[in-house]
Amino acid sequence: TSNGNQTHDALCAVCGYTEHDEACDMVGDVCSKCLYELLSSLQLADGAVYTRTTCATAEELTYTRTFADNDFNCLYVPFEVPVSGFTDCSIYAINMFQQHDMDNDGVVDGVSLEVIKAPAGATIMANHPYLIRYDGKASGVQQTYKFDNVPLAAASTPEYRCSSMNTDYVFRGSYTDDAPSVAEYYTLVEEMDKVVLGTSTNGVGAQRWYMTMTSRDSQFGSASGTSGAKFISIIIAGEDNNVTGIVNTNDNYKD
Repeated sequence: TSNGNQTHDALCAVCGYTEHDEACDMVGDVCSKCLYELLSSLQLADGAVYTRTTCATAEELTYTRTFADNDFNCLYVPFEVPVSGFTDCSIYAINMFQQHDMDNDGVVDGVSLEVIKAPAGATIMANHPYLIRYDGKASGVQQTYKFDNVPLAAASTPEYRCSSMNTDYVFRGSYTDDAPSVAEYYTLVEEMDKVVLGTSTNGVGAQRWYMTMTSRDSQFGSASGTSGAKFISIIIAGEDNNVTGIVNTNDNYKD
């Protein structure tokens, strides 16, 4: 193959089709038909293992999940849909962390994760960490959401960094039931409504995200690992007098 506007022929490794394309759209020697498959329908339940290796479009997507209460839940999905499609729910993007010195001794001993509510008309991105909360009366209620012509992504778990001067926070997703490869991580425990310290012996589950916290060797203390915060509280930007700096919410949503 060649780059730029030069013509090239490429043999698809999936179907054996030879594609003639001046735009050089072959990705990993997979033709456009195999790479961007059109599915008539797809049913996906929250927490189900997702292993797709190529992109696709679902003419109809049915997504189900059960809300046990009105606490925050992880939202990490392989599709792009408008937030308005999640009726009776609010979607939140991760905004920033706040570190607290609770006893004024120069050592960080408390951490809060600030989230910001999705604006009207936003579209969530695939393979991106969000939080979702049911706004109605929730007690084991199962919700079914249907979307049309939905772009599906391959199962991918890129890193999303949200760092302070003294601590690196790194978010990753999971589409399997396997435990993360890191020794320590934080994950959202829904019945506690907090992000809680876990270990590699505990899986986070499919369609979930987790976070690692690493000190940047600042002169100030850092609530990192087991020597620091065992859980991280969640606060909503703009509520409870929680005023923050300028926020660009569009960075967390599809253009």
